[in-house]
Amino acid sequence: AVLLADATILSLVDDRVLDGLSAAGAPYDLIEIGDDQIIGDDNTCGSSSEIYANLHAWTSGPDAILKAKRIGGRINEILSTPFDFEGFRMSSAVFDGARYFSDTDETDADTLVGHGVITHRFRVHPLP
Repeated sequence: AVLLADATILSLVDDRVLDGLSAAGAPYDLIEIGDDQIIGDDNTCGSSSEIYANLHAWTSGPDAILKAKRIGGRINEILSTPFDFEGFRMSSAVFDGARYFSDTDETDADTLVGHGVITHRFRVHPLP
């Protein structure tokens, strides 16, 4: 929801911020949400979890890799500030890293594809 509320993201991918299943076969350019790891970290002080979230930027065209990097940079700006979401309070939001790849579309060898994998780490606590 925080990505779809951002005018820059909307200008880059329209409303194509999709989960892994709905992203398959969707037209470029898009952001795919998926590949999360959640690590429990409960202790005597309370309950919390650390979440590693990978977001994928998929783009096409002659400047595909630059567009993927532009999308990744904006994702980083948005997700580096803690925000609360349904049932949880976020106490930290940290950019963990990004990797960018160039390739060709598997169905059209003449179409250049940019792929960015942007990873963020969040510490979350359930709301009472």
